[in-house]
Amino acid sequence: MAGRYNPPLLGCRALSTRYGEAALRFLVECSLWTMNFDAFDKTKLRAAVFDLGNTLMEFETRPFEELNRLGAESAFNALDSRPKALDAGTFVARFEAEFKRVMSHSRATDCREFPLTEIFPEVLRSFSLPVAAAEIRHLVRAHYAPIVNQVSLYSDTRQTLEFLKAQGLRLGLISNTIWPEEFHREDLERYGILHLFDAMTFSSTLGTAKPGPGIFQDSLSQLDLKPEEAFYVGDRIKVDVKGAQEVGMAGVLKRHPRRQEPLDGVVPQGIIQDLSELKEWIKV
Repeated sequence: MAGRYNPPLLGCRALSTRYGEAALRFLVECSLWTMNFDAFDKTKLRAAVFDLGNTLMEFETRPFEELNRLGAESAFNALDSRPKALDAGTFVARFEAEFKRVMSHSRATDCREFPLTEIFPEVLRSFSLPVAAAEIRHLVRAHYAPIVNQVSLYSDTRQTLEFLKAQGLRLGLISNTIWPEEFHREDLERYGILHLFDAMTFSSTLGTAKPGPGIFQDSLSQLDLKPEEAFYVGDRIKVDVKGAQEVGMAGVLKRHPRRQEPLDGVVPQGIIQDLSELKEWIKV
């Protein structure tokens, strides 16, 4: 089958209802379903809100577990003082265990965020090492070093954001992150797109993460908009698309090669491969 399937009359949810989720999943997985905003009034749109990692920027050139391990090794090497008996393998294993324990009881349950500034102190205490604010910040920065070294801006990100701004839309950013907000602001500034955003919400600052409603509501509050006046673009079907839809926003899925998540009944208002595809449909 050549080209993309984008029926003019049959909306995305109607397709799922009429032919079953299997039909929609086939179109999604074959990259044949794109944008379909027939289900809501585009004239009401006032803002486009984006996820950060793997939506505006490439954050995972390798699995996150590998990157997290590299970050832990970097943090170990940055320790100002450590017992001679403490080796990198032991430190990394303890960090990974604490990270897994915390995350299994935070984002997976009540959507609370546990940034690295809360995780590293527990790791240090487990080795009876001193916990000082300056040392924690030092370790968090060291952890981010190998991650930021492989971060890159997608080639169509800036152009698409500038186009949407020119259309009169406000721009928002919502990011689940374990790193301090300032690190990401530095990245956005380095790539020349920080000034384009009217609102930014980071889970490490707010203390709550997607898909919980609080982080979406915070962004809408900053933008001073109702949910139906904004759409959200992200690479995760439940965390991004479903989370946005549950507060009343339209949810757009940006496909990423490392994301092979089942739809599980979630029907995005749109599915795109590249951000530039938004320009073909979002003209207000």
